[in-house]
Amino acid sequence: MSVARADRPRKSTDTKLRRDGAIKFLKLAIPALLLISAGFILISSWQKKEHARNELLPAIQEATGKMVRPDAQLLDMALQAEKYLPNDPTLAKLWPAIAMTMSIETEPVGAEVFWKDYDAPTENWRLAGALRLRA
Repeated sequence: MSVARADRPRKSTDTKLRRDGAIKFLKLAIPALLLISAGFILISSWQKKEHARNELLPAIQEATGKMVRPDAQLLDMALQAEKYLPNDPTLAKLWPAIAMTMSIETEPVGAEVFWKDYDAPTENWRLAGALRLRA
């Protein structure tokens, strides 16, 4: 019986040591995981900006120099670059060659407008937007 009594305090001490070790581990692991996650997010964002700046913009510049009229692929590239370089002066200079603004009146007012690239007639129609209601 004396053996059983000696085990009881030892079990609670072992349990307390395990609990303290788990708490110490969590105190180190949680901040480490947060730092690693933040690093992945920041690196991914930086890589996307670099891709837009070093690959998309030069490709857009080259395509606008050779094109007869804008196409959907060029527009998609420019929209992707704009996500990561929203106020880029180079892209701002290229927009007039890539896309145009036009006024459209519809019946009924507020209708949705769709468009399709002339060079890809089998592609799906793309939503340009809904027209604003006139005041």
